[in-house]
Amino acid sequence: MIRVGFSKCSISPDRPLDLWGYVERSGKSTGRLDDLYVRVLVIQNRSKTSILINFDLGGTGLEFVRTLKAYIKRKTGVSKRYIIVCSTHTHAAPAALFLRNCGAIDNDYLDFVKRQTLVAVMEAFDRVRRVRVGYGRGETDISVNRREKGVQSNRRQASGTVDPEIGVLRFSFDGDSRDIILVNFAAHPVTLRADNHKVSADYPGAVCRYIENELNADAIFLQGACADVNPKIFGTAAEMQQVGREIGQSAVTIARSISLQKLTKFEILPRKLFLSIETPPDCATLKQRIRQLRKMDNLEDQVWQLADLQWAEELLDFLDSDNPAIPQKKAVNLQALKIAGILLVFVPGEIFVKTGLAIKKGEMADKICLVGYANDCSIGYLPTLDTIANGGYEVNSAYKFYGLFHYGDDSEKRIRESVLQMIGQLRGN
Repeated sequence: MIRVGFSKCSISPDRPLDLWGYVERSGKSTGRLDDLYVRVLVIQNRSKTSILINFDLGGTGLEFVRTLKAYIKRKTGVSKRYIIVCSTHTHAAPAALFLRNCGAIDNDYLDFVKRQTLVAVMEAFDRVRRVRVGYGRGETDISVNRREKGVQSNRRQASGTVDPEIGVLRFSFDGDSRDIILVNFAAHPVTLRADNHKVSADYPGAVCRYIENELNADAIFLQGACADVNPKIFGTAAEMQQVGREIGQSAVTIARSISLQKLTKFEILPRKLFLSIETPPDCATLKQRIRQLRKMDNLEDQVWQLADLQWAEELLDFLDSDNPAIPQKKAVNLQALKIAGILLVFVPGEIFVKTGLAIKKGEMADKICLVGYANDCSIGYLPTLDTIANGGYEVNSAYKFYGLFHYGDDSEKRIRESVLQMIGQLRGN
């Protein structure tokens, strides 16, 4: 017998904090457009329990996830391997993940988020019920590949390479309990730009509100492979609401058409993978780069070059320390959750749309939801080889914002191949 429970708690800050996601933005938040939430889904049978935790945040770092999972394990007994943490990737939430010059992390706020998460987890356990479930798919043309088509606010522009699919998983209960709707779609939550200083879940929050109002249900937005994909329109809260409404309308139509069945089985498959770390530049190269950057006029106003300088100086300090332990590899955690024949695959970092499309092929193509920004997001972008060949911010600069080290060019391939192996392993279960 499978039982499912849901709860959500506000994680909106009660004071001005630095917002995350834009190098060009400075200054603290000046209020809120809408609330931020942690949403929790508990799935259990007699032998195992899985907990899905979804944040309206830009992402979560390794230490935060480690302490949160340990905290929840102590309180619930659920294995850390079966706890899934993911984020919608909104760029209008307080900083919860290090990103150079993109907002200082407030540890008191993170402690508040952890406490609220535990409240939601315990409430979700209290609300578990027998459930029926179903899955449906649809499409929308609201997204655009920003590397191929550039960034402009134009609803009628060509999309380029995107994943138009909206996946909807619906849980329904007997009696008067509200349904739970999971929506999977891939587009950066950047309808609100760097000039916005108000807290917001961006369009994923608008999607959830639309579904909740139309279906009297609870909703969770699961972000897809959107590293190079944006909504076609952006600018103000009006565009945010429009994007949320368009995706929400499609999701509601899909949800209403879903045939439901009893949920009798679920599987969760965790996997640890090690990514290689490239050898960093030597001290002489870094010193030369630092000298070049320091000669620039008005360096303090050149946000990209300033970050480059800070990265080089921090890396040089690290390499100049006594016996620096240069890491050779990075452990990342992948997780796959199979429910009623549907596979939800959770991958860390920023996944490009071509990776998502490559994973969603084969005989289970119509039953795979790829979810990015899961667990440790500090690895940043995971570009494909053709993306690497074309260069650009995501390839040449982004890793300097996320940390000190650059992950191997084979990282995307290794993650993609591991995910496909997991899909193959769960296919027959």
